[in-house]
Amino acid sequence: MNISFLSEHPDKVTEIAQWYYDEWADAMPGATIEILTKNLQKKAQSDGRIPLVFIAHKEGVLQGAVQLRYRENKSHPEYMHWLGGLFVNSKSRRSGVAAALIERSKSHITELGLTELYLQCEPELVSMYQKYGFKKLHKAQHREIETTIMVWGAK
Repeated sequence: MNISFLSEHPDKVTEIAQWYYDEWADAMPGATIEILTKNLQKKAQSDGRIPLVFIAHKEGVLQGAVQLRYRENKSHPEYMHWLGGLFVNSKSRRSGVAAALIERSKSHITELGLTELYLQCEPELVSMYQKYGFKKLHKAQHREIETTIMVWGAK
């Protein structure tokens, strides 16, 4: 399995946008496939600076994606760099794809000289992220969904 910047494989934007739409559109009021595609196209131009997308692929087949975002949660502007949009296609789950994407994201944060990476997740995902060194900070509301904000790094 390879982990690359989406900027190295811009032809994967449409597939990732469809994944995100199918998985999360009901939780994103006003989301359309066109909006998600445009957002990903911007991130596919990144030269390694945040915001960006990492993809996992094997033999040309896209297996997963994760984003590094800037100030994702408007209620917490003090939290600057975020991990989000982690998605692994159903055929690739439980094969280390999520772990590889998370670890690559953490190493990239370190390469950039940053010390903290935040995320927000639903309660059932907290234990998974704890396995990768994220620590719970507090509960939060994201639209109508209760989430937990977590941090990896110096906090």
